Amino acid sequence: MKNILLLFLIGISGCSYFPKDITRTYLYKNVIHHYKKEDCNQEKEQAALFLFEYMDSKCSYYDSMTDDAISILYDSIKQSKYVLEKKDKVRILIENSPKSRDVKFVKDVSVIKSSDLIRHIDITYGAWKKLSNVSGASYQDYCDYILPYRVGYEKYEVDNTVKFSEEYHQFRDNLLNVDSFIPAMSGFLKSLDFKYCPSLNKYYPNIFSPKQIDQARITPRCNDRVVYLTLVFRALGIPTTYDYVPQWGNHHCSGHSWLAIKWQGKWYAFDSSKGLYLNKKYRNESIPKVFRRKYSSIENNKSVDVTNKYLDVVHINIKIDTVSGFKAYIPAIAVFNKFKGYKIVDRGIRKGSDLVFKNLGRRVCYFIGGVKDKRFQPLINPIFIDSCGMIKYLNPNYNKLDTRCLCRKYPLTTRLYRKKIEWAKSLSGSWFEGSNDNFKTRDILFKIGNYNSYKEEYFKIRSKRSYKAIRMCCVSRNEIASLKFFDKKHNILKGHILHNLGEDVKPEDIFDDDMLTWIGIGVPDSAVVFVGYGFDKLQYISEIAIQTRNDGNQIVVGDNYQLLFYDNGWKDLGCKTAVKQEVVFDNVPSGGLYWLKNLTEGNEEIPFMFDGKGNQYWAGQ
Repeated sequence: MKNILLLFLIGISGCSYFPKDITRTYLYKNVIHHYKKEDCNQEKEQAALFLFEYMDSKCSYYDSMTDDAISILYDSIKQSKYVLEKKDKVRILIENSPKSRDVKFVKDVSVIKSSDLIRHIDITYGAWKKLSNVSGASYQDYCDYILPYRVGYEKYEVDNTVKFSEEYHQFRDNLLNVDSFIPAMSGFLKSLDFKYCPSLNKYYPNIFSPKQIDQARITPRCNDRVVYLTLVFRALGIPTTYDYVPQWGNHHCSGHSWLAIKWQGKWYAFDSSKGLYLNKKYRNESIPKVFRRKYSSIENNKSVDVTNKYLDVVHINIKIDTVSGFKAYIPAIAVFNKFKGYKIVDRGIRKGSDLVFKNLGRRVCYFIGGVKDKRFQPLINPIFIDSCGMIKYLNPNYNKLDTRCLCRKYPLTTRLYRKKIEWAKSLSGSWFEGSNDNFKTRDILFKIGNYNSYKEEYFKIRSKRSYKAIRMCCVSRNEIASLKFFDKKHNILKGHILHNLGEDVKPEDIFDDDMLTWIGIGVPDSAVVFVGYGFDKLQYISEIAIQTRNDGNQIVVGDNYQLLFYDNGWKDLGCKTAVKQEVVFDNVPSGGLYWLKNLTEGNEEIPFMFDGKGNQYWAGQ
C-alpha cells in the first residue's frame, strides 16, 4: 500500500499542473537534491514534493501596523496593566497611521530557505514515525495534517517547528502511554497559560503569529489560538488541523474555529481555550456550514466540507426559474451579516432551473442567490430550515396584517452567550431588608420568587414604616445591573452605599444610569451577601426597581427603532421611539422575515420570525 501511495505521489509530481515557477527555484532544487542524493529518503522526498505542489498559492499576510499594535500589547504586559487599558491607543494607531495601508501578501517560496524546510520535514517526519504506532497516522495523514508548515495566512516564522518540538516533547512522550486520548488532550489544553481575551479582537488587527502569542501570552481570537496549537501538535507528530464555522446562524457577524485532531483513525474536536471535547457539542446549534482546513485542498476557500460530521444536514433544490437572468449568477447561499449585508457560507450548483445546495445545517435562515461581479445577490425571498429539516419559505402575506409588540432586537441566547439565560434566574431567592439599627433588627420587605425578566421590574413595598437603611441580600450568585429605591413621590432615593462585597466588585455600578454596567455578587461559604443604601434620615420606601444584568438588546426607553421586513429586499415598516421597554408596530405583513434596528446605538441585530402566538422567534431557539 505504501509503495502504491509513493508511486501516486511521484505521478502527481510529474503532472503538467505541477507549478513550473516552483521547480525553477533554488528552494525546490536544493531540497529535492538533498533527499534524492544526500538523505536518500524516498518518503521525505515525496513529502517535499507534496509541499511544493501547493506552495505557489501559500503566502503570509504582512501588516506592519499589526506589529505596532502588538508592541503596545507587550508594553501593557511588562507594566502589569490589563490589556484593555491600551485599546484607545491602538484604535488611534489604526485610524491615523499611514501604515494601515502597508499591507501585502508575501509568497512562501520567496522567503523560505531550503535549510529551514529540510529541518522542518526532518522534525515532523521523525515525530510522525515516533508516534505513528500509537496515533495510527498513515503516511497520507502525515502529508495532509502533520507535514504542512502553515494553517492559513499567518506570518511565516522559520523556527516554530524546532521550538515547539523541543518545548512540548514531554506531552508527545506522555501520549505513548495514555489509556484515554480525550482526557489527556483536554488536560494539556487546559494547562496552557494563555489568556483568551475575545474583547480585544477589534483593537488588534489581523491574526497573531505563533511568536507573538508566545511573547504576549494572550490570544484575542479563537483562530489565533487554533493556528498556534495546530502548529504545536504538528511539530509533535499529531495529525491536526483547523475546523471552523464561517458564521453562526444566530449571530450578527461572528464565526468560530476549533482544533480537529485525528487519533487512531477517528477525528476529535477540541475547544482551543478550555479543552472541551466538541464532537457532539454543536449538534443542536444554529450552524450553516462547518469546513476543515487542508493544505492540499483547492475548493471552498481551501477547505473541506465536514458539516455532516457535526450536524444533521439537509440537501435542498430551490427553483428559481421565475428569476430573470439567474444564469448569469454563480450559485451561492448566505446568512445575514449586520456589517456586510450577507455572509456567503457555501457555493452551489445549477441543475436546470434549480439551485442545489448540499450538507446545510438546520435551524438557520438562509438567503438563496448568486454571485455576480463579486457581489452576492439574493434571487428569492429567504428560507428557514427547522430542526426537522423542513423548509419554510419566508414570503410576507400582505392579506394578513398584524399588530406586533417587540421586546428585543437580538436573541437572548446564542451559541456564544448561552449563559445569558441564567442572568435573570440568578435573582431568584433574593430578598430586601429594612432597618433602623444597623440591621441588628430588620424587617423583610419582600422576597423575589422565580425571577425570569430582562426588563426593569418594579415592586411595591407594603410596609408602612420608614427606614434609615435598606439592602438586597442573597445566598447565591446574583447578576444585577440596576437597583433603585423610590420615595412616596416616586423620586429616586440616594444614600451612602452599604455592602460586604469583595474588593474587586464596584457596587456603584448598580446605582448609576448605565444599564450595561453590572456587578456579580458571589457568595463565599454560604454567607449572606448584601448591597444597599444607608440614609442620613428616615426614608419611606414606596417601590424598588430591579434590572438584571443584560446585553442592551432589550428595548431601551428613549431609543429610536426601525422595523423592516424582507420582500425582494428590505422594506421599511416605520420608526418608533420607545416610551417603555417594548415597541408596537401596526400593519405588519405576516409570515415573513423581520429586522428590528436600533437607530440610536448598538450593533447586535439579526432578523427574526414570529411564532404562532405572535412572539419574536430567532433561528436556533
